[in-house]
Amino acid sequence: MASQPPPEPAPAEAGLESMEGLVLDTVISRAGARPAAALACASTRLRTAVADDSLWRRFCGEDLGLDAPVDPEGRPLPSFQVAYKVWSESFGMYPLPMVKRVRQFWTSMKTWLSENFPEAYKTLCEGVSEAQLKSAEDDLGFKLPMPTKLLYRFCNAQLPFSEDHDTNKSISTYGLIGGYAFYDHWVNVHLSPLEQIVEETKDFYREFPDVFHGRKFIVVATSWFHPKTFLLDCSNGELYVGTYNLPIGGMLPCVPKALIKPAGNDLAQDGLLLWLEEHLRRLQSGMIKTRMLMASRYISLYPEAPPSCSSAVTNGIKVVILHFIDSYLVI
Repeated sequence: MASQPPPEPAPAEAGLESMEGLVLDTVISRAGARPAAALACASTRLRTAVADDSLWRRFCGEDLGLDAPVDPEGRPLPSFQVAYKVWSESFGMYPLPMVKRVRQFWTSMKTWLSENFPEAYKTLCEGVSEAQLKSAEDDLGFKLPMPTKLLYRFCNAQLPFSEDHDTNKSISTYGLIGGYAFYDHWVNVHLSPLEQIVEETKDFYREFPDVFHGRKFIVVATSWFHPKTFLLDCSNGELYVGTYNLPIGGMLPCVPKALIKPAGNDLAQDGLLLWLEEHLRRLQSGMIKTRMLMASRYISLYPEAPPSCSSAVTNGIKVVILHFIDSYLVI
């Protein structure tokens, strides 16, 4: 009986599966999170390689700025891979670079407030849901800019003012945007929560129907003391501050128009995000600081460092000159 021919050798592995572990890890890492997830479906070996949590630690750091496996509310998760999945499900409708940017802004702002102004830190509210944003847009009748929506996903601004005078007074100087005081003219601006934005925007349109008819403005910040209003134009992302002549359309732009980038761009940025980022930079650098007003602290918008502040001594008297009119307009 003739002997059986020897079996043919198995074909050599080709492509990614033939790579050594370190080389394969490098390739998957450079491919990115979404291609890595797709590769995990191709074979058992690739699934094992993609399951390495050190890989997902890198993806979480690069794409989301996470240095620990936590969910959007800060609760711990079992692994970086799970964390990436949870964040993708929660923020999948937004470009990841924008998610990372806004998350880093709020993380840094909360850190500064907790260390330097804990009274204001305690007024911050938990972020809103996509359903709440959709409800607000339906009430307003138009869409909010994407960067502003992300800002409110992470933090619903500050506690709203109410009908209770004593409660309002107790938090009146804790505005995130801050203010200034001279003689009996006090301004301290709070960033408005979503529900207050809808309510005050409707009141605003009823009060000034002729001036702003047909325009897509929302009231994003107000002062409890002397009136001061910040308005975001949702049609182009420009941020304005109302002047004394606001009833007849008096507004000044807060951010150079050239810096604003429309939606549809991974690097989209509106006036509110840009202004808040610059505000944070000035707080961190010490250009503006907290000061006392009566018995309470507040963020004083009087600059205390060059180039927005200069000083000279004449005949033994120190004179300080403040330069308010720049691209960071607050008065």
